[in-house]
Amino acid sequence: TKWPEQSEELLGLIVNSLRALEGAVPQGCPEPRRRPQSAQKIALVLNKAPKHLQPDLVALVPKLVDHSEHPLAACALLDRIQKPDAEPALRLP
Repeated sequence: TKWPEQSEELLGLIVNSLRALEGAVPQGCPEPRRRPQSAQKIALVLNKAPKHLQPDLVALVPKLVDHSEHPLAACALLDRIQKPDAEPALRLP
């Protein structure tokens, strides 16, 4: 299913805001405690996100997922980019 245009615009604003925050937060800054299973939630968002926003979302995953969940997030991302319908810029050969 396609997202309505407003949802796509909102997701684009969220991605842009997260990218701006990424540049504003110094490295080594303590991060707030994140909820468990964030990797699964990000995989769900990637599956539903418009394809042209997926590269930005993938680039933000390491910042959005708790360090302890990086292996789970990596598996979810690999599963996503190996699918035949993955965004061409993300697809593995």
